[in-house]
Amino acid sequence: MELFLHLSVKLVVGFIALFIMTKLIGAREVKQLTVFDFISAIVLSELVGNVLFVEQANAMHMIYAIAVWGSLIIIIDQITLKSSKARKLLDGEPDIIIEQAKINKSTLKKHNMDINELLSLLRQKDVFTVREVRLAFLEPNGSLSLIRYNAEQLAVPVIIDGNIAETALNRIGKDQMWLDAEIKRQGYQHAGQILLAEYMEGEALHIQPQPK
Repeated sequence: MELFLHLSVKLVVGFIALFIMTKLIGAREVKQLTVFDFISAIVLSELVGNVLFVEQANAMHMIYAIAVWGSLIIIIDQITLKSSKARKLLDGEPDIIIEQAKINKSTLKKHNMDINELLSLLRQKDVFTVREVRLAFLEPNGSLSLIRYNAEQLAVPVIIDGNIAETALNRIGKDQMWLDAEIKRQGYQHAGQILLAEYMEGEALHIQPQPK
């Protein structure tokens, strides 16, 4: 009886601690999880499981384990929010996997995917031939984002969180000199002042400034 009571206390404490930590970290849908998020969730569940079934470990050990691991995740989240390089390293970035109806084999190889897996992802988007796809990105969480040929005009992000998207600039046939001139025309001195800038052919850049 004492064993069951001890286990129940640890379960309740673990549930409350995990609930609080989830609120602090911020919940995401499973389909939005990056590889790092997924690994973090597995490690956290393993920590809780070990404490539950090790008799020498008590509720305080569980709280300590969750607090330390959760604190590490919060610190890393703050670093990735402030550093684009850290965000790219830990969360990854979208890769072009189809462009102008042509499959990018180097992206397939980079992510250890085969053609059948890509075709399956396309079917989940109700696309049954690559000939319909103008542009497709493989997102860091493994999902597919795509634009069909019959879609409305494509908006291309050229500045993201103060950082110039050089790959996007190359894709639209522009360079940094053109971008500098465009943002100065709208009253900005450099890309660091801009949260998001989107390009659409024939239109002025849509710019959202960094919050003050």
